[in-house]
Amino acid sequence: MNPVSYEQTEVAKAFIGDPQVRLLEPGMKLSVEFLEGRPVSVLFPDVLEVKIVDTAPPIHQQQDSNYKPAKLANGIEVMVPQFLKTGDAIRLDVRDMKYMDRAKTDAKAKHG
Repeated sequence: MNPVSYEQTEVAKAFIGDPQVRLLEPGMKLSVEFLEGRPVSVLFPDVLEVKIVDTAPPIHQQQDSNYKPAKLANGIEVMVPQFLKTGDAIRLDVRDMKYMDRAKTDAKAKHG
């Protein structure tokens, strides 16, 4: 929805593509580029903060692997460092869907 005119434009999920479509959440603000009145591109931010909803308990010992799988609130699975736990928020690089670092706050994940 255009925040100025309140005009709504529907964009098909298939147009956005996977895995970005799984990043969509109600109320999320994204830019949409138009050409001759038709949407041609949906612009996601470079980084999103998302919450880990499932991962193995933290391990603080030296491990053969420094990373472990984690399922995010949006259903995407990424590899995260061993010290992270369920409930932590991380910063996700949207371009390659990879963990960047721990979010500054573990409060409810933000999008921006």
